[in-house]
Amino acid sequence: MVKDDIPNLDPLILDHNLAALRHVDPELARRLADLPDPAGAAPVLARTRDGRLNFRLTPRDGTTAWFGRTSIPGVRAAALLDRFDAGKANVFFPGAAEGTEIEMLLHRLAPHRALFVWEPELVHLKLTLRLHDLADALSAKRLVLVTDPPDKLADGLCQWLKKNPGHLCPNQMMMFPWQTPADIAPVRLAIEQAYQKTEQDRRTALTQVRDHWQPTPPRDPAAATPTHLLIVALHALDEVWSTADALSAAATRLGWQATISDIRSPADMHSLARAGRVVESPHGAATFSILLDLVREQVADVLPAGLPAICWLSHRADAFHRIGHDPVAVTGPELAARAANVGMDQRRLSVCPLPCLAPVHLESLENERPLDVALITSAAPLDAAALTPRLPSYAQIWKASADLLATRIDTFTSDQAQAILSRTEEKARTRIDDPQTREEMSRNLAFCLAPSLICRFLAEQLRASRLSFRIYGPGWASVFPDHAGEHLTTIRQKVDVLCRTKVVIHADVTGLLTGDALLAAGCGAAVVARRHPSNALPGGLDTLLTPDREMLTFLAIRELIPALRRLLDDSSYRRKLTARAMQRCLADHMPERRLEVLKTAATSVF
Repeated sequence: MVKDDIPNLDPLILDHNLAALRHVDPELARRLADLPDPAGAAPVLARTRDGRLNFRLTPRDGTTAWFGRTSIPGVRAAALLDRFDAGKANVFFPGAAEGTEIEMLLHRLAPHRALFVWEPELVHLKLTLRLHDLADALSAKRLVLVTDPPDKLADGLCQWLKKNPGHLCPNQMMMFPWQTPADIAPVRLAIEQAYQKTEQDRRTALTQVRDHWQPTPPRDPAAATPTHLLIVALHALDEVWSTADALSAAATRLGWQATISDIRSPADMHSLARAGRVVESPHGAATFSILLDLVREQVADVLPAGLPAICWLSHRADAFHRIGHDPVAVTGPELAARAANVGMDQRRLSVCPLPCLAPVHLESLENERPLDVALITSAAPLDAAALTPRLPSYAQIWKASADLLATRIDTFTSDQAQAILSRTEEKARTRIDDPQTREEMSRNLAFCLAPSLICRFLAEQLRASRLSFRIYGPGWASVFPDHAGEHLTTIRQKVDVLCRTKVVIHADVTGLLTGDALLAAGCGAAVVARRHPSNALPGGLDTLLTPDREMLTFLAIRELIPALRRLLDDSSYRRKLTARAMQRCLADHMPERRLEVLKTAATSVF
């Protein structure tokens, strides 16, 4: 006997939402809590056609209708959001509707972005808050509820943004199917008016903040005043946050003081909030600053002009042409070459690799490690056609170059990209004359297509060799369903995997060192790294971990498979290798060592 599917809605959902709302907007929470039940028949909970829960409403005319105008809330929300460009800042919904669009978009938006929902009908808003638990987003101010009437919408937005100086005014708006451009036009105007007024006020406030910046105190070597480090970042990525946190903790261990100004929530997005954080630091004026993947020009509104700073640029940096006159440290030799190509003064340039962000504990070597081999990559499977240039003549050269790259991927490194492109041009008896197009095509071969091809190639060879392995990263589940792990998006997730793994393959073809090799070594996993011509240069991988002593290296697959089998079959040998690598991390690659190098570079006079 099949039990009837009786719709049942958790009565605590509304309580959770109201409790969260009381912390951020107590007046709205009170108004919603005190709102009387709607006149007429009470809303009836029912199962929708796509299996969700929604209310059936009975207006005074006696007809019935679905709340939010949908009997398929999940299907409709997915269809609307798949066609909606959410942009890169905050989003505005002109109406709460049934609420699935709100919940779904919050899952899709990064944690530093907010969704503004305008719903002047409190009865409708309360029904939405009965259906969806949005308490976490409300508490974090990732979901902002606006209930002003249409003629006061601009003023209401201005007042809210004035109280929350870190939030950006929304710049993208989604239309629901029943809304027309004429319906939306006054809403767009209100948002534009709020934006103009808010930005004008914030520019004035920023000027006042900068007027209150304390001058950088002169350094007296004999004084006991501790160093005060200001860490500035804009990339809202876990690895950047982890690096900032690790540097801050290391500064404390060194007896310094530290202030972080970065972007982790919607309240950090506008520079006014981040500048205020610098001014309001309990440690007073900073001694020097580390700019993570930034140059001074990008954060001039939050960085005192006279403060010594060093730009620490990794593979994420895209501002080499805007470096200015600050000293620069790059994380690897390939980036040093890029800085030299834009004409940077070499006296201001140094190499300082990323630190080991793992909690290094030698006793973890004795932990059980059920995973034999792991390949961690951010390179999703990529179809070469996705990068094909539009011009037919260029497209032909690209396709031939991509095919040639695939045949040589076993031993390919990024320095071969130009040669492959030239070889293809010779065969086609044509040449790409536009230098920008040629450079873009070469970089796409080396830094987009090749990382994906090498990961695919290595995984195929591992499977053919019947080795037990997992490949972690986006998109691999459709290519290697029996071997694909989840996409590891945080340092903690990577550490959890690496501490359970015997051997990690570091399959680099670009020479743009990330922190993954040192992270694996610090977690006690044996590192088998693919060789690159830049490895022996200052800051290259061979200068971080000694080949054949603290890691093994390979280029072709004929070297990789025997190295993996040796490490897996001889646990004593593997433990000696990993113990030496962990000790090297403790001695040379902890954040404290990087801080000392960066401070010296930042405060030196050239």
